[in-house]
Amino acid sequence: MVVESFNSTLNGTFPVPAHAEDFQNYFCTVLHPIFMKVGPKMDSKLIETMVTLLLESFKRRGLVYDEGLQALSGLISGAGKTFQPFVEKFGPYLLHSLKSINDTALCRVAIGCVGDLARALEEGIASCLKDLVPLLLDILRNPETEYGLKPIAISALGDLAFFSGKNFEPYLNDFLEILKSASALSLKLPEDVGFRVTLGRPCVPRVHPQAQR
Repeated sequence: MVVESFNSTLNGTFPVPAHAEDFQNYFCTVLHPIFMKVGPKMDSKLIETMVTLLLESFKRRGLVYDEGLQALSGLISGAGKTFQPFVEKFGPYLLHSLKSINDTALCRVAIGCVGDLARALEEGIASCLKDLVPLLLDILRNPETEYGLKPIAISALGDLAFFSGKNFEPYLNDFLEILKSASALSLKLPEDVGFRVTLGRPCVPRVHPQAQR
């Protein structure tokens, strides 16, 4: 039923074609929590079908829309390591979204997807570092990046560092330099305690657990 309903918006059989994209947006919003809950019970064939349909909707619309990316985020979280075979197909859309810093909503979802991928694939995320880490560092270094994106980009880097282990070492100096700069900035913002906590907690313990001793 889920597959048929979404597919109808792509194959021209949706009852009201003019509202097919609106239905896709709504459908994806509903799918996100469903995927997170039932993902572990989904077999690889169904996961592949949903990935294919969602990516096809991006192609048909000529853009990556944040509701669709959010649905994929839920699918990644629910599927866990079972999502590994689909990373190559999904990757270009994620990388495009990470570069879209002018679309804050889309970029925010994309950064969240990076963390979801790291937690889902665990050590399997290591093969993606060369593509993901430079883009996250660019987001952090770009002065035009929206303020709220930077803490979640740091958190995503923390997830990558934690789950990839030694494979993260080539990026460690750049990451620590970013953390140093972010910490200095947060000290200048005493009224924004939440920002300082966001910067401090998710990353340093993962990269240097001995620092807590």
